[in-house]
Amino acid sequence: MASALHDHTMNWKVDLDIGGTSNQIEMDYVVPWRFEDQAGRLWTTKRLNKMIAETEFGMNMNPATPMKFVVQSTEETNSWGTPRGYALHATPHHQVYPEDDPALASFAWTKYNVAVTKHSDQEWTSSMEQDDIFPGAPALDFDTYLDEEGIVGEDLVLWITSGTYHIPHSEDVPVTPTTHGNRAGFTLIPFNYFDENAAMDVSDLFGADGNVPDEEKPLPKIMEWANGGGCVPSFDNIPSTFAANA
Repeated sequence: MASALHDHTMNWKVDLDIGGTSNQIEMDYVVPWRFEDQAGRLWTTKRLNKMIAETEFGMNMNPATPMKFVVQSTEETNSWGTPRGYALHATPHHQVYPEDDPALASFAWTKYNVAVTKHSDQEWTSSMEQDDIFPGAPALDFDTYLDEEGIVGEDLVLWITSGTYHIPHSEDVPVTPTTHGNRAGFTLIPFNYFDENAAMDVSDLFGADGNVPDEEKPLPKIMEWANGGGCVPSFDNIPSTFAANA
C-alpha cells in the first residue's frame, strides 16, 4: 500500500462564559508529597498544586503530568462556596515540526493543545485560506494573538487543537475507518458548576414487571417508596427473593 503520510488536525474556537464574562483559568496539578510520621517512617501521597494563569498562553498537556484544566468564574460560586467552572478534557495531539521551520507560522496554532486569549472581535479565527499559499509570510500568524494580555477576570477564548496522524494501511481501502484512533475532539464537563450530581434531577424510579404479559402491562407510572415516603424502602414490603431471605 502506497500513500502519503499526513495528519488531520483541527482547531476549535471555544468562547465560554461561566456565570458571565468574568472568568479565569485554574490548573490543578497532581504532584507527589512526601512526609515523615512520628516514628520516622517516610510516606508518599498526593496533593494538588493550584495555579491561576495571569496572561495569555499556549500549552501542551503532558499525560505524564496529571492535571485538571478549568475555566471558572471569578464572581459566582456554588452553594459550597467553590468557584463555578467547566473542565476541559482534550485529545492529546503534538506537532512534530521544529520550532525554526519557517512554514510553521502558517499553522502556529498546531503547536498547542490549548491556547487561551482575551476575547477580541478582531481575533475571530486561528488561520486563513491564504496561509497555505504563502507559508513563509502567512496572512495570519496565530502567535500574534498571544501578546501577554491579562486574563484574570476577563472574557476568555479557548483555542483547542485536536487531531491524528494518519499512517496509511490496507484497511483504508476503499473507505477510511473512524473506529480505531482516527478520531479527534474534546469534552467540557461541569466542575463545581452545579451543587450536586445532575442525575439528582431525574424523576423517581419507574417500575416494570417481567412476569406480566406485554398486552396486560399498564402504562409506566412513578413508584412511591414502599415505606410511605422514606429514603430507604422497607424490605418487608418488597416482593423479591432477597426480601424473603433478609
